Amino acid sequence: MITIKNIFCLYFLLTTTLSACAKSPDSFKKTESEPELKILEPKPNKTSLIKNPLMGWGIYSDAYNPNPSFWKEFDALQIKKYATHLYIRWPWSAFEPSKGQYAWDNDPFLIELINGAKERGLKLAFRVYVDSRDYNSCSTPSYVIDAGAKGIIGNTNQWSPYPDDNIFQSNYAEFVKAFAKRFDNADSVDFVDGFGLGLWGEGHSMILQDDENYDQMYKWIVNLYSETFKNVLVAINYHAEIKKDRLDWAYNDKDYILRHDAFGMGYYYLNFERDMVKSHFPKRPVIAESGWWHNGTNHWQHDDPANYKTWRDVWAQTLKDALEGRANILDLRNISEATSWIQTAPDLVQKFIEEGGYRLYPSKITLPKEIKSDTSFEIQHEWQNLGVGVCPNNLKQWNYKYQIAFAFLNPNTGDIAKLIIDEHADPADWLKGVAKNYTLKVKENNIPPGQYKLALGIIDRTKGNIPALNLALAGSPNKNGWWEMADVSVK
Repeated sequence: MITIKNIFCLYFLLTTTLSACAKSPDSFKKTESEPELKILEPKPNKTSLIKNPLMGWGIYSDAYNPNPSFWKEFDALQIKKYATHLYIRWPWSAFEPSKGQYAWDNDPFLIELINGAKERGLKLAFRVYVDSRDYNSCSTPSYVIDAGAKGIIGNTNQWSPYPDDNIFQSNYAEFVKAFAKRFDNADSVDFVDGFGLGLWGEGHSMILQDDENYDQMYKWIVNLYSETFKNVLVAINYHAEIKKDRLDWAYNDKDYILRHDAFGMGYYYLNFERDMVKSHFPKRPVIAESGWWHNGTNHWQHDDPANYKTWRDVWAQTLKDALEGRANILDLRNISEATSWIQTAPDLVQKFIEEGGYRLYPSKITLPKEIKSDTSFEIQHEWQNLGVGVCPNNLKQWNYKYQIAFAFLNPNTGDIAKLIIDEHADPADWLKGVAKNYTLKVKENNIPPGQYKLALGIIDRTKGNIPALNLALAGSPNKNGWWEMADVSVK
């Protein structure tokens, strides 16, 4: 039975429902459509030699053996097709034969090496060692002995200092400061080995006056290099004899980078070494050096569990270790080893060019097809690293100086009308197999109306925001180093 009460309730329900469904006048206003997007997918360059800081193949000048044909021999190998840097590993006595007389000022061979590297587009790298064992000349200058430093006579009847001797430390510190004054320049120097003690400067087999002094000595040498080289990356061998806690301190507290000199050697590159890489990569890059094989001998035929049969076998295992160890750098080494690499294993040399170090490129860029002046817009960009290594932009010497930038270029002059930097995109975060995506919100759009070329680059903010890192992109950048991606219209 329908009652007045029921009719009232039904009326209330209907009016409430209709009121809820009704739209306000504002709700009928047309919403602004999303801008039509332009999607760019640049093609990567996966094969060419790319030269960037702290990556690639190195050639060596080892143990101070002045060779007037040095560059002639390497040029015959067309070394510019493969190498990115020249590593000079000399004794202290060669760098400073007498007190205050430095080879970079007076030694014709070192000057020739430095100039020749520059002419060939190669950067420099250094190790200074002081221990004379296994060498036929004294690695420490005679003036240090004359000053009263204490040491030992080694297996070649040559003197080596106790690394905890105060006189040695005082003189060596003075040299390192002069050395850094000349070579702490990241434009020309890729890295410096910041230890140089022990056999071959690798940090092992050290003989001290008192073993209780080890920690003091260790902190002294690490602090010395860390404090004097403020712009160039500094490395230390991750050798088991040094101990993990000491190495961790150098890496984590002093921003040292990892290095090991026994890649390809089954007896010396084991779990400790692999675990050190796992502990510190990708925060720290890795420098790899092949074992102490010497081309023309047969050490590897009886000294390694891999049972190598040929030099190619040696190089194949070395490369395998280096790629698994996430190496930025590997050595072609001296002329004999470099010749063997290039002649017996050219495909392996090419493989490290393609996969070693970091190989960065933008895999996708999305932006509005048409940009309105004085209106905010977004650029979405995706980056990838085709190499197994890392760009160490996070370390204190580089201090995040490399940044991603987009430039609106005048199509006629190439001048920059607007430069936009994404301060949140860090190349140090890009690892092989993982695409990194960013959204750059441009809120202050004061680009004058007109037609532009949209270009991008990885700039160096310490050098006026000029493009600084070479990208793994097909084609070529413009004369100023910018990669032009697309035509863009600003209304």
